[in-house]
Amino acid sequence: TLQCLLVYKAQCCLCAGIVLYIFFSMIASFCFSPDSKTTAPAWPNISSVPLTGQIRTVKTSSQEKTTEPEEMTKEGPHSALLRRVLDHVCVSLLARQEELNKLDRAAGDGDCGNTHARAARAIQEWLQGHVIPQCPGQLLSSLAGLVQERMGGSSGALYSLFLTAAAVPLRGHNDAGAWADAMHAGTEAMKRYGGAEPGDRTMLDALCPAVEELRKLSSAPNDGQIAVLQRAAERADRGAESTRDLTARAGRASYIAAERLTLPDPGAVAIATILKAVLSALKEGAEASQSESTLPGAGIPFPIK
Repeated sequence: TLQCLLVYKAQCCLCAGIVLYIFFSMIASFCFSPDSKTTAPAWPNISSVPLTGQIRTVKTSSQEKTTEPEEMTKEGPHSALLRRVLDHVCVSLLARQEELNKLDRAAGDGDCGNTHARAARAIQEWLQGHVIPQCPGQLLSSLAGLVQERMGGSSGALYSLFLTAAAVPLRGHNDAGAWADAMHAGTEAMKRYGGAEPGDRTMLDALCPAVEELRKLSSAPNDGQIAVLQRAAERADRGAESTRDLTARAGRASYIAAERLTLPDPGAVAIATILKAVLSALKEGAEASQSESTLPGAGIPFPIK
């Protein structure tokens, strides 16, 4: 038995030695031959003989003709109205810059107005050099990247999340139901990734009740759309005002004693400001459209028709 055990042990040692020899031989070959020809993908000095035996020619970027999709370069029937909406939003945010900073000094680092002003100026600059694409989903995607890059801070990330998610239902669709779904998708993305809920004293306290109202656009007749938008803006305003009495459970404000938080949440006020600006722009568009149209009760020229 002892003899068998010794033989087995010797065989194990021999096998182990062979494995180690092969292993170290491979390591040595690799270390001393880094410039050898190889068929390993993405490795320097790749062999001229492809693994498949087939030879393919790949055009370089300089050889390829780059063309942007038509939806990126061509304006649509609602592009002028969307430009008007964005202009109104930017002007409104810039007008309330100091007010938002003041509100934020009581609950955060005092730069909420500056943050939104950076986004507004970035959008104004973007509008000067770009057309408003006929696909609204493409517009929101472009704005998402813009605010992520230029707005900065947690607000920039949250707005980017909202716009990115809202863009999805609007790719290939431009009706009332698609816009209602877009607003809902954007809000859900904010809640999911931001970690806040209505009642936590954040921008969601203005956004969620407004979006709940906006979902009624799906079933509203053309001449009832403006009323839905009016109610949504009013609910956003009331939601922002209600944050005076809420206990902060998210953001910097959650680290401040509740008795010191007596002013509305600046993020919620910013959301209410944006929605009121959108409403104002669409009302102007509706008045201009109705003055030119011979059809009474045609509704508003909202980019959801």
